Amino acid sequence: MFIGGGQGFMGRTAQEEEQRFYQGYGQGQIDPIALAYYRYARNIMDIAVACEQILSSKQGGQDRAQTLGYLKRSFMPDCAIEIALKMSSGS
Repeated sequence: MFIGGGQGFMGRTAQEEEQRFYQGYGQGQIDPIALAYYRYARNIMDIAVACEQILSSKQGGQDRAQTLGYLKRSFMPDCAIEIALKMSSGS
């Protein structure tokens, strides 16, 4: 689910991640609808956790700025949210 999904911030494109994955594991049959669903579900969970870390007076701390940066990155072009959207629309 994570390969090509924009998580991890490794500085690789989704296509590069997928190519590396398939080199190691070989090709497989992918259900694009199921993959899109799970990518959306993961993105929603990541957003909820990040918001809790940023906004919670008990959990929040010096890492709030870093967490906000990760959250913002999810919405940038070619990152997690857009990749899930492309997967669900068949693009």
